[in-house]
Amino acid sequence: MGCSHQCQTKKAIQLVTKAQFKSLESCVASGECCESCCNRNKDTLLIIASKLGCCDSVQLLLTTFGSEYIEHFNKTGKTALHEATQYGQHKVAQILLRKGPVADGPRSGPCTP
Repeated sequence: MGCSHQCQTKKAIQLVTKAQFKSLESCVASGECCESCCNRNKDTLLIIASKLGCCDSVQLLLTTFGSEYIEHFNKTGKTALHEATQYGQHKVAQILLRKGPVADGPRSGPCTP
């Protein structure tokens, strides 16, 4: 999973991490942030926002990048739903489940959320 040349990966990750929703919204709208943005652990913006419980960011990313974005696995084989449940982010987990991830579907990691 790699980013396009226009993508500002560091900026995007900082915006999600610092819960700067309006700035993230502008970044996504301008194309500076893409669905391929990820850190060295292969955590996508959605996985990072899910860990942190950033409901608005999760909604924005799902609306922008589509429901197939939910199924991306990080290096440890976890999806955004795995991470949300592990970190106790129940509202985020509900949002993700409404969008359609398969909680007990095939996985490369050791656990099912």
